[in-house]
Amino acid sequence: MTESVHDNVNQFFDQMDFFYRSLNRTENMERSDSTGEGFALRIVPRPELIIVLTNCTLYKNKQVNFRFDIPMVELSICLEGEGVGQVNGFEIPLCPNTVNLGLMGHGAGEFCFAGGRSLVTASIYIPVSSFNHYLENIAQGKTADFHRLLGSKSFHQYRQAINPAMLQLVRQLIHMPFSQAIRNIHMECKVLELLSLSFQQLLFENDPGPSSFSMTRSELEKIRRAREILLERMECPPSLLELSRIAGLNDFKLKAGFKKVYGTTVFGYLREQRLEKAKQLLQSGRFRVGEAAAYVGYTNSSYFADAFRKHYGVNPGEFMRSSSTVF
Repeated sequence: MTESVHDNVNQFFDQMDFFYRSLNRTENMERSDSTGEGFALRIVPRPELIIVLTNCTLYKNKQVNFRFDIPMVELSICLEGEGVGQVNGFEIPLCPNTVNLGLMGHGAGEFCFAGGRSLVTASIYIPVSSFNHYLENIAQGKTADFHRLLGSKSFHQYRQAINPAMLQLVRQLIHMPFSQAIRNIHMECKVLELLSLSFQQLLFENDPGPSSFSMTRSELEKIRRAREILLERMECPPSLLELSRIAGLNDFKLKAGFKKVYGTTVFGYLREQRLEKAKQLLQSGRFRVGEAAAYVGYTNSSYFADAFRKHYGVNPGEFMRSSSTVF
């Protein structure tokens, strides 16, 4: 990988105030000052593969400006954090529990991370040659490469909600109880597995329709407000029409906009957040299964148990008993 691609990635470290000693090697970078605290771990298991794990808290909004002159591909998974940015005039929202695949030809942009909250992300950067090589193995006879997918654009992004399989891989990346040498080998295997799964779902399985749907900044804020309302009223959520009225959007704009920003439907997102909240309650050890189900709005414990098992692959009772081993 050329040094210029590393330079592209290092722009993030510079403007987020992460101090690094090496330009292109594995390194843990920390920050602790009046504007925020936390760390960014850069891992380079091989020259053409950069992994960046970020876990920090920003005390106030933070704007990052960047440009990319060398084409590359970024796969970014956001577990926590919010923000909004733009690349060559294309607006990019940052939302929790989403997977974003960016094809970067050339250009510049900016990003504003929301302050007062945690930022937890896992990002993978690869050159175009590696991207095309991976596609050859998963395209299943379809013709696809970086330049065909990008077309005449200088930047394009694919987005979807993170699914359980992806989430499991990301957690395995973040928590690796191995020595340095074994960790690099294991991490490289998990990254390649995550890239393959993400490319398959984002490029070959998703409905491309929402990518052509456009929103104004005001509409984007209303979509975010709709999400906040869902989380605030998780136990007894509004109907779609009521949610549209409260947020100030018609139901078509709400459904299409929500799918574009969060990668799933309105009530698909609600279901995922209910289950995630219930999982946290069970993990705390202070709630029984029925209590956790009722807290997040499930009136039928059997239905809750079935939904939990389908989403996480384990019964809620079993999860509660083994929660000390779950990330």
